Amino acid sequence: MEDIIKLSKLDEESVELEKKEDVELYELTREIVSRLSPQCSEKKISVALSGEPVFCHGIRQILDEMIYNITENAIKYNRDGGSVSVWVGNTLDEPKISVSDTGIGIPEEHQERIFERFYRVDKSHSKERGGTGLGLSIVKHGAILHGAKVTVNSEPGKGTKIEIRLKEEKNEKGRSSLTGFCLFLLHLMKTGDCASMDITQQRKGKRHDIRNRF
Repeated sequence: MEDIIKLSKLDEESVELEKKEDVELYELTREIVSRLSPQCSEKKISVALSGEPVFCHGIRQILDEMIYNITENAIKYNRDGGSVSVWVGNTLDEPKISVSDTGIGIPEEHQERIFERFYRVDKSHSKERGGTGLGLSIVKHGAILHGAKVTVNSEPGKGTKIEIRLKEEKNEKGRSSLTGFCLFLLHLMKTGDCASMDITQQRKGKRHDIRNRF
């Protein structure tokens, strides 16, 4: 019932758009992975989160739902003892969330339909796996709301990768993805994840050289 209410609100465009804010996607995803840890433990599934801090100007609650649903599916439709890889960061064009699993996979003829309401690839096991069948439909509507693109790559028996590519927007202060990139460097300095760096970022015809040694 809760998923139906969420989807109804998205359909009616009753989401308060003025609630858009700068959302740090890596930290948000880290929180989501933590919330899903009981499901992982139950199926003995390991989840590896990697990437970098990156901002998206959007509606935090909807972004949370989108990332939660694709990550939950990667666990739910995985094999016992399988693995899930989640990457969050910035590409040359936009922020991206990528979730890959070692699960049952999706036949090609079903891949375009999995975002339909109540659609299930394997109806015979729908009760066993639970859920409403609305999770990916919420992802689709959330993507439309944020001007995002969702792609699916899957092979039966080998696993599935779902990616969300979000539009890069600047808020009223002009914050861009370069801010997130600089936060990533600060993160490395704090954690000591690398001994030296020589990084050049190319963006929109401008070259930003960031060279430092820790």
